[in-house]
Parts: sequence; structure tokens; C-alpha cells
Amino acid sequence: MKLAEELYGMNEDLEFVEVLAAAYAETDQFPKAVEILKEGIRLSTDLVQKEDFRFDIKTYEKMEKVRVW
Repeated sequence: MKLAEELYGMNEDLEFVEVLAAAYAETDQFPKAVEILKEGIRLSTDLVQKEDFRFDIKTYEKMEKVRVW
């Protein structure tokens, strides 16, 4: 968790939003996972990336973890 937060905090690259959200979900912090993905949607200009974030949000709202890597 700490590594994911530091990685995102260093450059706030939207590529790391899903990593940070997954780290929150792995520690059962689903509301934080959803929050960071919603922020990613707000900041992103990439429509495909936004859809990826929305998919993950739906999963986390069901209190399920995303494991695709």
C-alpha cells in the first residue's frame, strides 16, 4: 500500500491510478479505491482509460477485488 501511494504521489501519473486503487481494494479499503478512480475519471482525457476506471469502480462497489495483472 505504502509503495503504491508513494508511486502515485511522486508524479500523479494516471497510469498508476488503477495500481493505487487495487492496493486499496486488496486491503479492503473499497471506498478509497472508488474515490481514487473517480478522481482519475475527472482528470483523464482518454475515453478508454475512463471506461477502465468505471469498470473497476463497479467491481469495487460490489466489494470485489480486481486481479488482472
